[in-house]
Amino acid sequence: MKRIVHLGALSLLLALSSTACERMEQQSTEAETTTGYSVEEVVEEKKPVTVQEALQADAQLARTMGLEKFAEHMKSRQHYYQQFDDVNYEDDFVKIKMEDGKLKIETPTGKAKYKEGESKIETDAYKQKTETN
Repeated sequence: MKRIVHLGALSLLLALSSTACERMEQQSTEAETTTGYSVEEVVEEKKPVTVQEALQADAQLARTMGLEKFAEHMKSRQHYYQQFDDVNYEDDFVKIKMEDGKLKIETPTGKAKYKEGESKIETDAYKQKTETN
């Protein structure tokens, strides 16, 4: 008798869980069709549309980072900016310019320059020059 009760409870549990899964799947497809876009599209981070918007977003980081960290960040973004012709941004805090593969950054604390195989950071406190071969 005990075995029959357990089997009945197990079959009831399986039936409820399978119908719950079907209802969740049906709701997600209904939500996609009613809104016209999926959840992934809504959650996906908004990407800058123009090079100026991207530069402005990066320039905001200069206010929170030191010159060395910001210069390293911009060096990592150099590949992205190479696809654009006019990479030039200036506001009251930072100047960013890239031409002919050379990246130049200027903040109130100092200047940084990157070109192929060479980097140079100058501040009031020190100068650092690095060459990579």
